[in-house]
Amino acid sequence: MSVPPPKSTVTCHPHFYYPNGSIIFWAEDTLYKLVRDTLEKDSEVFRDMLSLDVHFVGPPRTEGTIDEDPIILPLTVEQFDLYLEVSGG
Repeated sequence: MSVPPPKSTVTCHPHFYYPNGSIIFWAEDTLYKLVRDTLEKDSEVFRDMLSLDVHFVGPPRTEGTIDEDPIILPLTVEQFDLYLEVSGG
């Protein structure tokens, strides 16, 4: 599994980092802050992936809720950008 690089080398995506976003992803050196409800509504894959947290038992998790602990995607920026452009992300 990849580990995000130090914050100094990470950039927020110029189009897909929404101030009102509620879920944070990392692809390569780029952070995306998206609206969770939109992702879950438009994608069965994201709906299933994000529902896994509902059944988590243990201390509170921060994954995907703060820039320092994004959900790491095994995608390139180009791949995720294309998905978001096509899906209306």
